[in-house]
Amino acid sequence: MAVLFTDLQGRLVACNRHAEELFGWSQEELIGRQTEALAAEPVDEATRARWAAHIAAGEPWEDDIAVRRKDGSTMVVHAVDSPFVDDDGTVTGVVSVSFDVTDRRRAEDVQRFLADTTTLLMTSLDFVESLRQLAAAAVPFLGDVCLVDVADGPQVFRMAAAHADPSKQALVDVLGERYPPDPFGDHPAVRVMTTGVPEASPEMTDEFLRSTCRDEEHFDLVRRLGFSSYISVPLIARGRSLGTLTLVSCSPSRRFGPEDLAIAQEVAWRAALAADNARLFSERAYVARTLQASLLPHTLPEIPGVELAARYLAAGEGNEVGGDFFDAFDAGYGTWAVVIGDVCGKGADAAAIAGLARHTVRAAALKERRPSRMLSILNDAIFGDADVGDARFCTVCAALVRPNRSGARMTLALGGHPLPWIVRADGRVVQAGITGLIVGVFPETDARDDVIDLAVGDAVVLYTDGVVEERDDEGRTFGQDSLRQVLQQAAGLSAAEIVERIVGAVTAFSGREPRDDVAVVAVRVVAAA
Repeated sequence: MAVLFTDLQGRLVACNRHAEELFGWSQEELIGRQTEALAAEPVDEATRARWAAHIAAGEPWEDDIAVRRKDGSTMVVHAVDSPFVDDDGTVTGVVSVSFDVTDRRRAEDVQRFLADTTTLLMTSLDFVESLRQLAAAAVPFLGDVCLVDVADGPQVFRMAAAHADPSKQALVDVLGERYPPDPFGDHPAVRVMTTGVPEASPEMTDEFLRSTCRDEEHFDLVRRLGFSSYISVPLIARGRSLGTLTLVSCSPSRRFGPEDLAIAQEVAWRAALAADNARLFSERAYVARTLQASLLPHTLPEIPGVELAARYLAAGEGNEVGGDFFDAFDAGYGTWAVVIGDVCGKGADAAAIAGLARHTVRAAALKERRPSRMLSILNDAIFGDADVGDARFCTVCAALVRPNRSGARMTLALGGHPLPWIVRADGRVVQAGITGLIVGVFPETDARDDVIDLAVGDAVVLYTDGVVEERDDEGRTFGQDSLRQVLQQAAGLSAAEIVERIVGAVTAFSGREPRDDVAVVAVRVVAAA
């Protein structure tokens, strides 16, 4: 434990031999020096004032301070400064007791860094963004430069690069763009990626650097960056190699050692797991979007004198197949079918039922002229199919639209689905349809047909319960009354505008992504046949 005696001006007047060992200076060299000269960074006025106030009040002062040893190395000491008083009680100097806490502080800093980095990585479910956040977080704590390389088949791509000095960021960007690691060359990142074994060196000689460079311009670039020491560790998650994390020191005074390698491996493990989670999420979201798209029509049919518009919003992150679906198609004999439904649940089971429902209704429409019969056929298909999962039911609204000289006639039937709204050209808004049993729950359905005559300018809006059951932050539901008010203000608008008004009102009400899937279809007569 180092003991130093200073006068009130901060000059050293005496010290023990432990002070020599701690700071690297001899007693002769220390005595007469200002203690602030030992600090690695200048002491700010606020800290100096707090120290002086404690000493003047006869109170001890303590803090962790970064100091620079005689050999230029830095360390952290915990210093306790106590006032030295004479027999009259007058403060005449300061007794300072210091001991090395570098290892403790480093351990605390490492744990804090690991916790902060893990939190940061978990905030993004985008694979590339996770790697970029990793690189940005790694400097300057782990190194001056952080490079993240990922293999994709026979190629290696630099996914992220960060420099602790913003003025040199452009150089590491150029390094990645022009000279990504050669997958067939002798590059440490490629070797580590292939073998899964970390590599590190406290010194990067010119000979070593040339062995990793493709040409003189490449070599000149890394020399300009000042590469002097490196660590390269694999990014491995669930037994799968994702790439490598490479840390580079650009200062001769900072040489990587075993402790740095251990920290880098811990960071790489956490980063690889987060990045792989992001990758899996991206893949799952892609599969969900692809499967969801297969449950919706690619285009809506053109109906003489009738506008069609539809919109679908997936709940939450959109990484799981929803249960809502809609369809519109030519049913033959001068009629067009419009169908909307909501399957219980999400995921594969919901997708199976939605797919079954969509294709069954299409097949039924080829021979049935009544929507109620179409729902009956669908009910038989779902109720009798044991492969569609436990939650094998859905709500459906099926409609047939036939343009005529007055506008159009719509015949619709409901299987447990919310009642559609009719928006008349004169601004009246009324519900239509006859409530029926949920499809797939009972051996038989009780769906009944309702016939609606539509004049030019009239519109019918079909929707799933995600519209009216959406909640705001206070738990209030959007509800049928709000939907009716939106539709009253939408009278006279096009089918597309009506749909957008509804979707906009629902999202504005909740202030976030919908909790449940939302599907809306608008059918509007624009001309008589």
